[in-house]
Amino acid sequence: MKISPSNEYEPVLSDWQKKKPRILERCREKRAELVASLGGRCVQCGSQKKLEFHHKKTRTWIASQLNRWSRLARYSEEIKAGLIELLCKKCNQRAGKPKDDEFTHDPDFVPDF
Repeated sequence: MKISPSNEYEPVLSDWQKKKPRILERCREKRAELVASLGGRCVQCGSQKKLEFHHKKTRTWIASQLNRWSRLARYSEEIKAGLIELLCKKCNQRAGKPKDDEFTHDPDFVPDF
C-alpha cells in the first residue's frame, strides 16, 4: 500500500477546540457591550484606548479564580449596581486599589463600644 505524498496531516480537533474561537468572540462582544454601557471613555481623561474596569470599592471576589465568562457576569452585576467605573490603563494604575471605609484600613483604629 502506497501513501501518497499529497496527503497532509489534518489535525483532529476536540469539541472544545472547535468552540473556543466562538466563545472568545462572544466574550469580546460581551465586554464591548459592558464598555459601551459605561460610556466607552475613561471617566478621568476621556481616552478610548486600553480601557479597564475600576472598582470603586474593594471587590469581594478574586478575578484570577474565575473564567472570562464568569468575570464578565460579575462585572455586569457590579455595573448595574454602580460599583464600577471605566478608566484607561494609566488612570487605573494611578487610582490604585479602591478604598472602602477609612477605618478598615487604619491599623490604629479602635472602635468605641
